[in-house]
Amino acid sequence: MMQFHFKRQTLKCTYENGLNDEGKEVFRSKTYANVNPEADAKSLRQVANALFSLSERALFQVETSQTSEIY
Repeated sequence: MMQFHFKRQTLKCTYENGLNDEGKEVFRSKTYANVNPEADAKSLRQVANALFSLSERALFQVETSQTSEIY
């Protein structure tokens, strides 16, 4: 029977980075590795909010991604 073997989890924070020449919003992202796989959604969002409270940029979206090996 095939199984998943957890390898890593990342947290991706997308933030507003001003306007382009056409006046449309530009977004950038920052990815943080080695995120605890047992962290819940509320805790991850709190961490992202805390990180971006130190920035001049507004946090737009928070995503998490897990990588697993199948064997």
